[in-house]
Formats: sequence, C-alpha cells, structure tokens
Amino acid sequence: MNLLVLPPSVSSYEVLVDFSNKLLEATTNSSEHMAFQYIANKNLAVEDTLTDLNKLIRRLNITHVIGFNAVYLNLIPLIENQDLQYFGWLVDYPVYHISRLDSGYPSRNIFTSNPNHSHFIDVMTQSTYAGSMQLGVDSVAQGLSFPMHLRPFDVVFTGSWMDLPDKPWEKSSDQRVKKLTQQALDILLSDDSADAFLVLDKKFKHYGIDLNQNTNLMNTLVRFLDMYMRKYLRLKMMRSIVQSGLKTLIVGSGWSDHFSGDHLYFHDPVDNHLIGEIYKNCKIAICLNSNNGGCERAYQAIASGCGVFSFGGVPIENLALENSGIRVVASHKTETDIATELIHWRDQIIEDTSVQPDPDTFVAEHSWQQVAKKLTLAMNEQVLVQ
Repeated sequence: MNLLVLPPSVSSYEVLVDFSNKLLEATTNSSEHMAFQYIANKNLAVEDTLTDLNKLIRRLNITHVIGFNAVYLNLIPLIENQDLQYFGWLVDYPVYHISRLDSGYPSRNIFTSNPNHSHFIDVMTQSTYAGSMQLGVDSVAQGLSFPMHLRPFDVVFTGSWMDLPDKPWEKSSDQRVKKLTQQALDILLSDDSADAFLVLDKKFKHYGIDLNQNTNLMNTLVRFLDMYMRKYLRLKMMRSIVQSGLKTLIVGSGWSDHFSGDHLYFHDPVDNHLIGEIYKNCKIAICLNSNNGGCERAYQAIASGCGVFSFGGVPIENLALENSGIRVVASHKTETDIATELIHWRDQIIEDTSVQPDPDTFVAEHSWQQVAKKLTLAMNEQVLVQ
C-alpha cells in the first residue's frame, strides 16, 4: 500500500493536522507500507491543484488516499474519481464540513468520530459510512509530573468564548419550522445522547414533512441546533466551574471579559502539542463538545494522568466504560448540582487511587501506531468489498 495523506487545508484544524502528521509517521514506520503527504499551494487554481495531485499520484504509484476534514473542499469528488484502490475521508464534524462542499459529496468511505453521525451522512450525502475513528495520543511522560494531590490546579478548561447561544430559526416565516425546531431543541437539552439530525427528522415526519426531500433545510437546521448546543453547554460548564470555587486554569480567549474570581486564572490559547504539559499540572480536565465525538481533550488528559469531567454523549460515555478516570454528568442538571459533582470528583480523584488514570496503559492502547493499524485494516477491508 502506498498511502497519500491530505491534511486539513486550514491550519486552525490543529488537532486534525496533528492526526494527519501522526498517521503519516506511524504508517511510514511500517515495513509494509509507504506514506506521503501532499500540502496544496493555496495560490493554485482548483484545476492546477488537481493536475499537480495527479502527477504526484502517478509518480509515487499511490494506491490509497485519505483526506481530513474540509481538505481542498471542492477537490474531494474529483480526487476520488482517480484510478485509486481506495479513497477515504475522515471528518470530525460532518454537520459543518459537509455543508461547505458545493460541488458534490464523497461517494464512499467517510469516517467520523461519532457513530451518531452515520445517519446524517447517509441522508445528506448518500455516501458509504466507513465507521468511527478516534484520535490517537502521545505519551507526555517527559519531565516532572506532580502526584495528583500536589498538582497546583484543580480544574483546567481549554476552549475559547463562543458568544451567547442564539436561535436563528426564529427568524423563519414558517411557523411550523420555528415550532418543531424549538421542540427538537427541548429534547436535545434534556438528553445528552440525542442526535440533532434524528430528533429533527422524527419531529418533522410526525407532521408529514420529509426533510430527506429538502436537504438544504435539514442541513441548515441541524447546524443551527448543533451550534446552539455547543455555545450553551460551553457556557453552562463555565458557569458551573465558577460556582464551584475550585482553582481553575482557563486556557482560551474571551472568558476574562465575562467572568472573574480569585480562583480563576486566565491563559492565552496554546498550540495543541502543549496541552499535555498543561494537563500534567491539573487534577481534572474539562472535555467539551463530547457529543460531537472528538474527545481529544479527554485523550490528552488521561495520557497526562489527569482526570476528566464531561457532559454526556455517546463517544465520551463509551470511553468512560474503559477508564475510571472519567466522570460524566448529565447536562440537564442545574449549574449548582454540576458544581457539586465537580467538587466531589476533585476530592475523589485525590483520595482514591483506583480512579486515577493509568497513562502508560492508555497510551499503549490508543497510540497513533494503533490508530494507523486500525485505519489501514479498515481501508484494506473496504477495498475487498468494493
């Protein structure tokens, strides 16, 4: 197998850029495979980039291509039509990235980080859903790592302010759209495992409206709901942290304009590769957007020997089944109750060594080499059935 890795075309997707680099490194270290990376020249036109890619594919005898997120956007359907054994697309947030493709969707082999996304992909793209693919993790054992009770911060929150949640669907002139979308939101606010696409689809079908026949409306409403929930849950978690009184390091922009307190310490955003070093100095890391599926902060936290506190969602709850160092709390609880649970979790993770994460075991099971093996196996199996 000669693999060509296409990293995200926007540098702000830092976690996925790291993923593509680690996959490249892990595959290259295998004696059975060769791996290469292509980074497009942003000044080239689409046609010139495609020509450039085709030359590289032929020259290196590329058999497999895997792209990440919104990589080259409108090139995706063109690339996959080349004479390749395999083309795959790994997207962490399909609700957003698929909506940006205006020249067609990939027809096969879409990986996501959350199995719930399969329903959205099936309807919106008619593509082949290839399965869920979680991130890998590096060891952060280098340097001094404090014992849990000596770590200076109780909590670390990594993520920037996202503005207050809003409801753009209320501007619709269609009263049914406004009513049903609000009802869907009410369900999402009460059930962490609920999927916005499925909830909307069920609500509208009950009134004889088939959103599958109006994918533009469906895509818009799902994105509206998803963004509302991201903003709402991020703000609710921060308010709960502030109410807890625990010593908290907030790594991200904008929060100091809205919150203050002697127990809050604000830090500018840092590069992804530095997060593990920060977590080594904290007892508990907050995992945001857990229902979206990435859970990268949970992975980095456990690899740093740091406990995790998160709202619910399928991916984080699955991860919690194999890791006692993760505490999941229902997001519909009051901020006071969430703050109380956070305090109890801080106390427990200090006093009870049985719930403290085991970084060495976790890193061994979730290394980038393991992710590369899993992805290689999935690609080869799908080649056999195509």
